[in-house]
Amino acid sequence: MAQQAQPIALDVAYKDLGNKFFRDGKNDLALEMYYTAICINPECSIYYSNRVVAFTKKGEYDLALEDLRLALEKDPKNIKAWVKGGVCYKFIGDLEKAQEYLEKALSLKPGDEESQRELQDLQEYKVLHNAYIQVVNNENEETLSALEELLKKCTRSVKYKTKKMELLKKFGRMEELKNFCNQCIKDHGVNPDFGLYKIELLVDENKISVAYDLINELIDMYSEEDVKQLEPIINEFKKYDDIESKGNSLLSEGKKQEAIDMFTSALKGQYQWRHFDASLLIKRVNIYATTYEFLKAAQDIQQVIEINKEELEHYVTLGEIYLNLEEFDKALNEFTYVKSKDEYYNSINKLIEDASERKKKPRDFKALLEVSNRLESETLARQFAEKLKRWLPDKNRENEDKYKEACLMFRNIAAAYFVLNDQERNKIYEEKGDVPELLEGFDPQEVYDKFVSSQTEEIKNIIFSIEGAQ
Repeated sequence: MAQQAQPIALDVAYKDLGNKFFRDGKNDLALEMYYTAICINPECSIYYSNRVVAFTKKGEYDLALEDLRLALEKDPKNIKAWVKGGVCYKFIGDLEKAQEYLEKALSLKPGDEESQRELQDLQEYKVLHNAYIQVVNNENEETLSALEELLKKCTRSVKYKTKKMELLKKFGRMEELKNFCNQCIKDHGVNPDFGLYKIELLVDENKISVAYDLINELIDMYSEEDVKQLEPIINEFKKYDDIESKGNSLLSEGKKQEAIDMFTSALKGQYQWRHFDASLLIKRVNIYATTYEFLKAAQDIQQVIEINKEELEHYVTLGEIYLNLEEFDKALNEFTYVKSKDEYYNSINKLIEDASERKKKPRDFKALLEVSNRLESETLARQFAEKLKRWLPDKNRENEDKYKEACLMFRNIAAAYFVLNDQERNKIYEEKGDVPELLEGFDPQEVYDKFVSSQTEEIKNIIFSIEGAQ
């Protein structure tokens, strides 16, 4: 009978899983697995030395050294602990201690290839380190070059990577700093040193809420001096958060105009970062959409795009607003742009199809105003007034569906009058039909205001007669 395989102890299983996560670059998950293995079997030295490697990779050297102490306390002959301890000390910059640990590993296991390799690497590293030390106080391009050579030999040194970030910032090489910082975080995870630079970069990109989340994640690790440095961001975000909370409360109470007033007040320069402007503008866009004030919504979302040109969602929102305004070519432009950037963007093909189908059904401006081919100014004005009497949005607030229909019809009849009352536009309409260039410079409210201010009392009475409203 074949002998059954012995089950793996639970702590060993967690250790093996931690090793797999570490090999896959999932350092935080690896640390969790090693922690669990230690909880199950706190006397196993190897679990602590595994954590030394993981903490060293993250640049959390204090934690790495504490685990190193525990690993050697549990087993003074743990060769891996001596080797990885040497590597950790190298990254810290204590090269004498690094050599001491690596030589100890070799004394425990003469000829050990890993110990020999790390010792050889340490000697080469010392040469580069000495070259760097000679120019470190200059803090110039020569310093940066020496540091970069050092990092080629010591790719895991968080200390020297942080120094490189400091120099890149000093030299104003912000794009390079951004890329390097992101790569460091990818390689090591976020730590307080990288975090300070990342937070500053996020602020420069107007991603204040992301910066604030990162501050909250790291705040307990920062010194008082670091926290003081971050206070402007924290205080600014709290002010914004207060405005947002009050505005949301007003919205929940149905007080849309008061919420708009609050957000508008905040947009008048109260805040230090344009990111907040974008957030508040988006809130106004959402309110304007519910009140069918699509022109205002379009203006706001265009400002948002100016602030953050990379977020495709904003272009989709603008396209959807154009759909509501029946400006199908503009909608298609926005949707097509999004698809060019991300062809798999959620529902983008459906939006393009919808806009294309609706574009095939052009508006009949004469039918909208119920006028014949022979256009006379007085007749046109009277018909426009009759339509306004019926479709002024303020006369149709009895329910949401009616109000939405009135907003759309008001825009359409204003567009019809805008085109038919102008000889040049009317000529284009007769030749080409409902084409986009007809409505260049069109603003329905402006058309309405000019019309009312220029008409006779008789025409005005038609518009505002109460009995005519439906």
